[in-house]
Amino acid sequence: MRYATIVVLCLTMMSAHGADITFSPGSPQNSTAGFETSIDDTVKAECLKIFASRGTAGTRDYLSKQLAGNTDLPHHDLLVSDWLIQSGRMAEAIPVLERLAAESPPRKDIHYTFAWIALGHGRVFDAATHVEQIQKLPFEGKWSEGYRKQFTTSVRELQAKIAERRGEWKTALEIFSALIVIKPGSVSIRLGLAKSAFHTNNLELAQKNLRLLEQTQQPPVLAEIILARWFDEAGNRQATEEWFRKGLDRGDPEAATKEYVMWLLREGRPNEVGKLLERLPKDTQGRTEFVLLSAQAEQMMGQFAKTIPVLRGLISEEENDSEAA
Repeated sequence: MRYATIVVLCLTMMSAHGADITFSPGSPQNSTAGFETSIDDTVKAECLKIFASRGTAGTRDYLSKQLAGNTDLPHHDLLVSDWLIQSGRMAEAIPVLERLAAESPPRKDIHYTFAWIALGHGRVFDAATHVEQIQKLPFEGKWSEGYRKQFTTSVRELQAKIAERRGEWKTALEIFSALIVIKPGSVSIRLGLAKSAFHTNNLELAQKNLRLLEQTQQPPVLAEIILARWFDEAGNRQATEEWFRKGLDRGDPEAATKEYVMWLLREGRPNEVGKLLERLPKDTQGRTEFVLLSAQAEQMMGQFAKTIPVLRGLISEEENDSEAA
């Protein structure tokens, strides 16, 4: 790692602002429909290998044999495209979807897939248009009643996400509130419920659901940190700082300190960083990420000469580690 790389890392850390909270496991991620199936991962992996050599003709033949008798599934091409997207192969997935859309009669599951892709790319109007088509089309005749209900629930979550993107928080809250009863273990739905509660001024409900989410994460993502981020996005600096301070007194002081320090730097308050970092154990203060934050604060106060030996030390450590490897 060279000096320029460390500088870039400093700037990246400082600009990290308002990012979506990441939880694992989650519901359908950006651009993927995330169909809920019990298909084994080995089948998925083999299917993608076959796709690479024989295309959809090969995968259709393979899946028709592997999934024979299982009618509670979307079209097999949609499964393949979904797995491709999850593997970071969007460019290969889109032609599969477009070909299917051209060849097949209109289907709910096709529009559902395109809706998730549109939403993942910020095309909220397109996503909503696909949802309208889903509501007009009949279910596939082979789908069981149970699978139809499952699919309907998935579409409702999609509608909630669209309302969320539009800032229609009351609508989002109503949908998420109904969905959490059906899927109480869904991280995505509970987070959506918390966020829509926050934006409809129900802080108690938001905090309650964020606390429940903490129990699903290792290490937990503190409710205080999430609320501080949301208040920051809303432009409420006083509440932002209040929730960061609350986070310092709870289970993960390192994460809370890092978030709070980055916020202080973005707010142009580098003179307050040192005292915060001093609260951490000495070995934690010496970790690269916190050393960089401290150096940023010093440089923002004009203490460039003071940071040069520190940054050189980091470069030397990195070079030594590279040589040892």
